Amino acid sequence: MPNYDLTYRPSTYWPDAPSVPQLLASIAGEVRRAIVTNQPHVSVDAGDWILQPTLTPDERGWWSSLHPSFMGGEYLSALEAGAVEIARISLASTTADQVSVRARRLDDGIAYRIVDEYDTPYVCERRSAEPLTLAELIALLDDTDHPDEEFSGGGLVKAHWQHIAEYAAPRSRYREVSEFVTVSSPFYTGLSTYYEYERQDWLAAYAEGDDTGTEDDALDTE
Repeated sequence: MPNYDLTYRPSTYWPDAPSVPQLLASIAGEVRRAIVTNQPHVSVDAGDWILQPTLTPDERGWWSSLHPSFMGGEYLSALEAGAVEIARISLASTTADQVSVRARRLDDGIAYRIVDEYDTPYVCERRSAEPLTLAELIALLDDTDHPDEEFSGGGLVKAHWQHIAEYAAPRSRYREVSEFVTVSSPFYTGLSTYYEYERQDWLAAYAEGDDTGTEDDALDTE
């Protein structure tokens, strides 16, 4: 049985005592986040560049030169005043492209915005009086399409699955779908679990209708 609650709603996106994931959500770079998260023994202070929300152009150029994947997230626009990242879609592309879902506090509620590293003009007109439920956040992700026709349809997550299924080689497509998109959130622990179940169901349904696949391909869904 799925172990997530679609009715879950955070009490606030701006807690007085943020959790560690909520604090790290202010760091734009995905690899820098991972370093702090996965290597807590590494000593850094509040002024260390690795903890900065965004890097200077020189820092970003040096950091990106170490490996193309280190670019991931570093070219996202800075968070606006009063805004926090509530979810992130991470792609296993060469440059580890990131899509950031943001909530901004207004006098009369909360506004939402979706940005990536290419200034893609996503249309997101969602407003709410209180934080979204998990179901509402999922609807936001699934109802927002990339304006590029190649990736439109299916929302911000499933469109990538479909794109891979259409263009990847039969022997690799299932594994690529499994590994290409990661969804995470510092406020909704059930978000990644939800999309993992969705991925498994999507792959199973696709395998049934895929006359170019093989039994061995289907094994790659695990």
